[in-house]
Amino acid sequence: MTITDTVELAAARRALRDFVLELNPGLDPVELADNTPLITRRLVTSQHILDLLLLVEGLRQAPIDPRSLTPGSFADIDSIVDQVLLSGAR
Repeated sequence: MTITDTVELAAARRALRDFVLELNPGLDPVELADNTPLITRRLVTSQHILDLLLLVEGLRQAPIDPRSLTPGSFADIDSIVDQVLLSGAR
């Protein structure tokens, strides 16, 4: 089963949501959509990026080439999935 499998992809999105919600216990889960800005709303800060990278590497079961990252790679959950999580699956 690869990360592009629908079930695996849904589980990865849940793991990313859980990560953000754990960082922000006061955030109503209903307010966290897959396109909610994570950086500009400071739901994820520079202090959390390394932990987020490790989570994504675990989800995709492969290291991330830092040269492949752009400033928008962690903009929201959709960007993380499209630009970081699935980048090795293409």
